[in-house]
Amino acid sequence: MFTAVWFVGRRNGEKLKPLDLWILLVLKSADGWIHLNKVMAVIFLLEKTYGLTSTAFRPNSGIPWSIEVEIALKKLASFGLVDELPEDRGYRLGEKGRRVVRKIPIKDPKWRAPYSTAEFFTRWNIRDLAEYIRANYPEYVVNRTR
Repeated sequence: MFTAVWFVGRRNGEKLKPLDLWILLVLKSADGWIHLNKVMAVIFLLEKTYGLTSTAFRPNSGIPWSIEVEIALKKLASFGLVDELPEDRGYRLGEKGRRVVRKIPIKDPKWRAPYSTAEFFTRWNIRDLAEYIRANYPEYVVNRTR
C-alpha cells in the first residue's frame, strides 16, 4: 500500500522506506519528545490496523518489540532527521525530519486515516497503550512471572 521512497541528501543516496516515513509521522504526531516504547506501540498498532510496513514484531512484556523499528530510529538519527536522547530512550522530529514530513501527502486518503490513528494513540499514556495491546493482541504480550 505504501511504496513511496524518499531520498535524503544526495551525498550517499540514502533511502527512506515506508517504516521510516511512518516513524517520522509518529514523531510528528507526538509533537515533542516520545519514548521508544511508545513509538513501538504506535507503530505496532498502525501495522496491525493498516498493514503499513510489513514490520515484524515479537512478543514482549508490556509492548511488542521490533528490532526493525529500533534500527530505523537509529538510522533516522544518523541522517539527522530525528533527535535522540539515548539516556532516556527518547526521540523527537528534528528540523530536517520536519522538512521531509512536509512532503508526505497527509491529506491523501491513504495517508490521512493512518496518520489520524497515530495522532490518536500518541496522546495515550504508555500504560494505557500497553493495556490496550494486552487486551486486543494478547499473543504479543509475554506474561511476567512474579
